[in-house]
Amino acid sequence: MDELKAFADGRLVTVAILDLEKPVTGRNRLELEQRTITGKAEMSAARRSTLNQKLTFKGDKACSAGKGEKPSCHFIESAATSSTKFEMT
Repeated sequence: MDELKAFADGRLVTVAILDLEKPVTGRNRLELEQRTITGKAEMSAARRSTLNQKLTFKGDKACSAGKGEKPSCHFIESAATSSTKFEMT
């Protein structure tokens, strides 16, 4: 997770969440000081979402939550950091 944080802070990166029923991909900006994640996510060709959520970290996972929502924590992978898997909390 430290590798992802060091590389991605403030940058627009391509990420993949691999521990869901179907993979989710996106182009996101992680702002560690503001503790936010913004960008776009694609759940399928027909289902896309715009993100502007609170970001926290829990162990090897990254977690995000919309306003009034319970955090959803996942392992994520970034193409920019080779094939290392990361967890988003």
